[in-house]
Amino acid sequence: MKKILVLLLVLAMLFGAFPAFSYAESDTFSDVPSGYWAKQYIEEAFSGRYVEGTYFNEETGERRFSPESPLTIAQFCTILSRMYCRVSRLVDTHVYE
Repeated sequence: MKKILVLLLVLAMLFGAFPAFSYAESDTFSDVPSGYWAKQYIEEAFSGRYVEGTYFNEETGERRFSPESPLTIAQFCTILSRMYCRVSRLVDTHVYE
C-alpha cells in the first residue's frame, strides 16, 4: 500500500511538468469504479503512457488495472523506466538548444 501511495504521489507531481497524451477514455479500466479515490490518477498515468494495466482483451477492448493488487517490483521498475525516458528526452532537448 505504501508503494502505491508513493507512486501516485510521484506521478501526481510529474503530471504538472509533462503534457498528457489524451488517448484514455472516461472509463478506461473496467475494474476501477467511478467513485474510486485514485481513479483520476490512474487515468492520468494511463494517458501519459506510464501504465497500461494488468489485463487487456483485444476482442472486447476490456482493460483492467487491478487497483487493490500489490505493486510488483517489475511493475514499479517499468513505471520508473518510462518516467526516466520521458525526463531524459526533455532534458536532452532543452540542454542542447
